[in-house]
Amino acid sequence: MERRFNRLKHLRRFATRYERRTIHCT
Repeated sequence: MERRFNRLKHLRRFATRYERRTIHCT
């Protein structure tokens, strides 16, 4: 379960970064 949580956390971090970049581009 810890591994899965870590992976989710990483994915969420990547998504946040991508979202921020998109907002900046817009």
